[in-house]
Amino acid sequence: MSPGDVAEEPHIAEIIERTRALLDDGGDWAAMKQGIVAKVTAHVLTSSPLYRSDGSMLQVASVPLPDGNVLLTYLDVTTPPGSNERCASATTRSRPPGA
Repeated sequence: MSPGDVAEEPHIAEIIERTRALLDDGGDWAAMKQGIVAKVTAHVLTSSPLYRSDGSMLQVASVPLPDGNVLLTYLDVTTPPGSNERCASATTRSRPPGA
């Protein structure tokens, strides 16, 4: 979304619709969208992964605020390509001989 899109202060349903290409998994889009809106508007503390169609994964947290709004945070927790192999290699190198 562009800064202009955000300046319009769109409703969460509009934001979800604008990001459909990253969220639509080919299933029931209306139900998925409704579920996301329901989570956000429930005003409860939540944290869950969000898998996107581009292969990335975000950790999403929803925090209800005293004024009735909701703070949403998104953290990219996608594992970079090759990182599992680098981790395994580093673990092997750090072991003492014969371990």
